[in-house]
Amino acid sequence: SSTISIDDDDNDGGGGGGDTKLEQDSYTNRQSMIVQETTHVLTCCLELLCDLELNKTTIITPKTLADQQTQTPASSSFVNSIEDGIKLYHLMNVCLFPEQVLRDERVANLFLPLFDHYSSPCRSSIPKDQRSSSSTGQHLIGSIMTACFLHSQTNRGKN
Repeated sequence: SSTISIDDDDNDGGGGGGDTKLEQDSYTNRQSMIVQETTHVLTCCLELLCDLELNKTTIITPKTLADQQTQTPASSSFVNSIEDGIKLYHLMNVCLFPEQVLRDERVANLFLPLFDHYSSPCRSSIPKDQRSSSSTGQHLIGSIMTACFLHSQTNRGKN
């Protein structure tokens, strides 16, 4: 037999308090599984970014094969074509995941090196002879804001 809860102290938002213990356990197990799966997908994506950005892993495409013949680092042409502010904007979206996902040590261990890499003033697309800490910072901020604005416009025509 199952136990029925008649008090509404479980904060399930259902208002009726009629959930069985089995239903509550099932809900908790589903939530836990969702967090685990989400964490796995997120860490796989962050690992890929780390490989591309920090380890300079090669992406095999027809263009990559042509680049290899001309001695151009394969990943650099694609990876370097995207502004760091855009990369940083999309990386910061990781912070929108639930706390249970963000608490995972693997997420932090992958997120922090990427954040440092993207926000480093040494990586700016501003020519070295024109760099100052304020111009580099302003360029990065402008790039982030542009990425945010463009991302907000993505689905605008579909409403």
